[in-house]
Amino acid sequence: MKIAIAGVGFIANFHAKSIKKNDGEISAVVEKFANKAEKFAKQHQINRHYRTVDEMVQAGKVDAMIFAMFTKLWKDLDDGGLDIQHPAIFQ
Repeated sequence: MKIAIAGVGFIANFHAKSIKKNDGEISAVVEKFANKAEKFAKQHQINRHYRTVDEMVQAGKVDAMIFAMFTKLWKDLDDGGLDIQHPAIFQ
């Protein structure tokens, strides 16, 4: 299963380590700040990072998504309506 993580803070690191520990694949990270996304992607060997959820969804290659951030920040990663059409965990 290809999993994307939205957010790059403490809880996102926890999820990334857990996914890797259990042989999961993190296919993308979504973060509005490019420098933070690049750092997180490099740290966890993730090949793709996007600024918005919509960009990630349009690119495909994701089976499920983890929103690892405060709810008030979700809007910063969404261009329109969080129509992700994938299983999602909001934490």
